[in-house]
Amino acid sequence: MSPEPKSFRGLEINDRLRVVDLIEERPFSLLFKGEVLALDRVVGVCSVTVYRPADKADPDDIVSALRSSGRNLDNASAFGVQQVGVIRHGEHSGMVYATGEPVLTTLSLEVEAGRLLGYEDAENVTCQVSRALKEIHGQDEVHGRVRPYNILKTSEGWKLSGVDMHSLEERLERFSRLPEEPVYLPPENYRAGLFGKSVDSWALGICVHLGQCGRLPYSGDGNELLDQVLKNPPKVERLSGRSGTVVRHLLSQEADQRWDPQQCIDHITRPRDSAFGGSPDQSRVTAEMRASGRLIPGEMGAGGNQAPVMTGPDTRPLYFRPAFFIVCALCFIALTYVGWRRARLPDIPKENAPPEPLYSIDFSHTQVDPDGRLITKKPEQS
Repeated sequence: MSPEPKSFRGLEINDRLRVVDLIEERPFSLLFKGEVLALDRVVGVCSVTVYRPADKADPDDIVSALRSSGRNLDNASAFGVQQVGVIRHGEHSGMVYATGEPVLTTLSLEVEAGRLLGYEDAENVTCQVSRALKEIHGQDEVHGRVRPYNILKTSEGWKLSGVDMHSLEERLERFSRLPEEPVYLPPENYRAGLFGKSVDSWALGICVHLGQCGRLPYSGDGNELLDQVLKNPPKVERLSGRSGTVVRHLLSQEADQRWDPQQCIDHITRPRDSAFGGSPDQSRVTAEMRASGRLIPGEMGAGGNQAPVMTGPDTRPLYFRPAFFIVCALCFIALTYVGWRRARLPDIPKENAPPEPLYSIDFSHTQVDPDGRLITKKPEQS
């Protein structure tokens, strides 16, 4: 049984750092605000990973094992966190990680509060987390725990933390079994047992999709959710901004077609007047065409705020094109005219007019006797 979060308030991590207040409870850790004792002010957060005695794992041994494996836990630029010490609190023990600047919130807290990401924030999350993943992958490592609660918002932007989560869970063979956990692992992880760098790309796509629209691309829970991940492609919403394009490529079911962090960065940071996509090959082709003069000035754009001129075929759906509305209007006018012509009453020609009566009765000189006979009186002649 884990200790109460409130029991950590006021706990001194070391001679310089003290826990101030709880920010968020995580599957295997607690996120706290930290206070530097020498300055008497809050400067960051502490992620306290707590273990029970039954785990039979000494945090000192875990730290030694991780350092001997070559992992640099103090690389704040890559992971957004620093390992600051080992604590023992009552019968519980754990390791403490802290950021170097104040943390405002986490992506999971923002979604829970209903504050979804706009397209600019979504692009910032995608780009900055991709930079962290690029540095991690450059060391032939896999983060493995890209989750909304591990994406922190600081005064300098969004940062990826929680690299300690993946490492410690591997050592202790403890894996989170949250209801939505199957969504964050790609299909190849279940089919072939592959756990590579593309796992981080898939999880980043899930996080950004959740941050922008507030829901996961799969529905259900437990085995039902796992069956959907294995059998069905994700139901990706139409997301605004460049992050929407990145999410669609990150959630590709084929691992070899999934974008890596560098492709995500290239797509987010490409010039606003560029008419091409974000892959490195397209960016190189664009640069070559600009240098050779094969792009006319109208295609390159006159300024950064000018919209790009699309020289290729119109890829919009048919019902979104102006020609579709023009054709519909002409058809409506033609059908209305034909219907009006047919609905008019035809003129009756004279040859079809009813015949004149054969005789007429002048009732001014006619009377009816009691037997019903007509009596006609001839007018008197003077």
